[in-house]
Amino acid sequence: MILLFAILLSLVGLLIRWKKNIFFQLIDHNEKNERFIIHYAYQLIGLGLIGIALHFFETKVLAMFYIASVLLVSGVFSFAFAKKMSD
Repeated sequence: MILLFAILLSLVGLLIRWKKNIFFQLIDHNEKNERFIIHYAYQLIGLGLIGIALHFFETKVLAMFYIASVLLVSGVFSFAFAKKMSD
């Protein structure tokens, strides 16, 4: 199950990296915001690669830790993105 989740995360990260202009309909398009979006895309790609590596050592504890870390990164991004939208 981790493998599927990790592959989807990597694909979403690549999609965000490739089509980052989708986010600029909600926030201003400037260098700082572009780096913010690209940084998040690389975080997703990195988490996807970590998940692919964890697939070979699949235990319930590692799976829960991995999912919790993905949720934490997504939550921090959502909070920061909402703050950028209100500015």
